[in-house]
Amino acid sequence: MFAIKRSPHNIIKSFFFFTLFGLLTAVPHVRAQTPAPPQQHPIAITGGTLHTVTQGVIEGGTLLFDNGIILEAGKEVRIPENAEIIDATGKHIY
Repeated sequence: MFAIKRSPHNIIKSFFFFTLFGLLTAVPHVRAQTPAPPQQHPIAITGGTLHTVTQGVIEGGTLLFDNGIILEAGKEVRIPENAEIIDATGKHIY
């Protein structure tokens, strides 16, 4: 009868083999990110908890951005008429 010797060296080799095998088979499934199309109008995200760098945490705030640039963040943000409004009540925005 044939017996497999379970030495620490064999266990370590098996671990590295299966780890490498798992990584190599997973890599082809990683997809490149697809960039979003250019903004056509301003977007206002309202009602969420804003976590800002300069103003701290703002509960129930609004984040307004256009062309990928943040225009305003705060509680009293004037939202343009042509803006898309996204309700983020109960969510956190970083």
